[in-house]
Amino acid sequence: MPRLQMVVAGLMCLSATLHAQTSARPVRQCTAGVCTIGEAAAQARSRGVDYNALVRRAVASDTAALRSLFRLSNSRVFDGAASSDHCEALRALLVRWGDARFAGVLQLESMTTRYAVGRDLATVARPGDTQKYPRSFLPTAPA
Repeated sequence: MPRLQMVVAGLMCLSATLHAQTSARPVRQCTAGVCTIGEAAAQARSRGVDYNALVRRAVASDTAALRSLFRLSNSRVFDGAASSDHCEALRALLVRWGDARFAGVLQLESMTTRYAVGRDLATVARPGDTQKYPRSFLPTAPA
């Protein structure tokens, strides 16, 4: 990740952390520009999953951790703000891994999981994402 993007991501995470500390939301945890919020971690923990550990491992290029995060998209573990946070974490990981590597790991998953991840990415897509990451943005439903 270019230095400017890392600085911007760090500032965004810092801003979110400060906001979270002054509101009722749990504090954001950031690793290399990928942030999770306590709500996603709490909902995953209720299913026996250490979400923040998975994110940290995925940031460190752990394929098994990324695949576990993909499967959480298809498991209906998250609702509300936790779901939004999970979608943002997936997008941040896509940016970090790059389209070819991210899509290569995604192709190892079942079709339903691939569609679930595509749906999650579509909900947080930025302008130009589908062109920049064409292999990772899949249709959201079988044709």
